[in-house]
Amino acid sequence: MKDFKQGDAVYGIIASGGYAEYAIARVEDIAPQTRKVSISKTAAAIPLGALTAWQAIFDLACLSSGQRILIDGASGGVGSMAVQLAKAKGAYVIGLASGRNEEFVRDLGADEFVDYTKQKFEEVVKNVDVVLDAVGGDTFGRSFETLKKGGFLVTTVEFPSEEKAREFGRKGSRESSANQTRKS
Repeated sequence: MKDFKQGDAVYGIIASGGYAEYAIARVEDIAPQTRKVSISKTAAAIPLGALTAWQAIFDLACLSSGQRILIDGASGGVGSMAVQLAKAKGAYVIGLASGRNEEFVRDLGADEFVDYTKQKFEEVVKNVDVVLDAVGGDTFGRSFETLKKGGFLVTTVEFPSEEKAREFGRKGSRESSANQTRKS
């Protein structure tokens, strides 16, 4: 639906004034608000989380159908969007989160689930093409071990170390909401 009329509730992401109560937007940049999405933090979070996930896994990591992706923080805002987008693309999706979120992550489309509270994910996940890290810290560092040679790690949290990427023979990049990236 792109036939909006004055007073329609919409949400989207725009280049300038996106956090304002009122803003001018191109019709291509907005969508109608449904009853399922309240005009609240939920509606405000969807565009930014989805855009960050999209840019990370498709624009930077070039995920394609048939590839395997590990999504660290699969139950979070960016991670949950990434699970759905990667699955829709035809990727094999491995979601990493705590066990209490397993049903949620699987319902989003994850083919496999790893509970980081019960096992070291880097010991059970191997040879993935892409890792999306939305957690950082120790999880970020250990994620390199899950990639196959030539694999790509993209993070929304830290700047990947060029040395670490070289050590594992992998590539890495950072995606930020401002779309400022640094590749190694």
